[in-house]
Amino acid sequence: MSIALPARFPERLVAECPDAVIYADAAGNIRYWNAAATRTFGFGAIEAIGSPLDLIIPEWLRSRHWEGYNKVMSGAQSRYDEGALLAVPALHKDGRQISIEFAVLPLRDDTGSLVGIAAFLRDVTKRFKEVRALRRELATHKNERQVAAPLFHSVPDTAIASLFHHKDETEYAEPYSKLHQLPRGRRPQGMNCRCPFN
Repeated sequence: MSIALPARFPERLVAECPDAVIYADAAGNIRYWNAAATRTFGFGAIEAIGSPLDLIIPEWLRSRHWEGYNKVMSGAQSRYDEGALLAVPALHKDGRQISIEFAVLPLRDDTGSLVGIAAFLRDVTKRFKEVRALRRELATHKNERQVAAPLFHSVPDTAIASLFHHKDETEYAEPYSKLHQLPRGRRPQGMNCRCPFN
């Protein structure tokens, strides 16, 4: 049984896709820019189409980008597998740097020649900042444990025993209080226990 697709389905799928869809020709000039690309980068289609990809690439990253882009357009094999999810910094219209994840789709003509690359991009700045903050917090607690370890081993056994039977155990769990405020699924592996020595 055949199921009819909505009218102009392929066109609408790309135009209304929740992820940014950008197509650049062999020279690296933008030829397609959907509505989600405007939401992600701030530039309207009129501003973006015809501009080089430098529009959204941080200046310090451009030489590296074009080296790889031109090699691929010249026929070199990309070092990334088809469908690989990549993560890089990008530029927003307002000048701030954002973090994006994207996958690329090389497009060829009827003769098999590479004519351009389409990219499917998503802004992951919020998640990147959360992960970075969590890593820094974990590094801080790791350093605290390393500093505390020699002191712990120099404490008499009777004093150590008293720690685990103290009426206010939260006093000794304080260095990990922030981690335990995280939802259980977001706590680092092995950090669900309240005991600061585990």
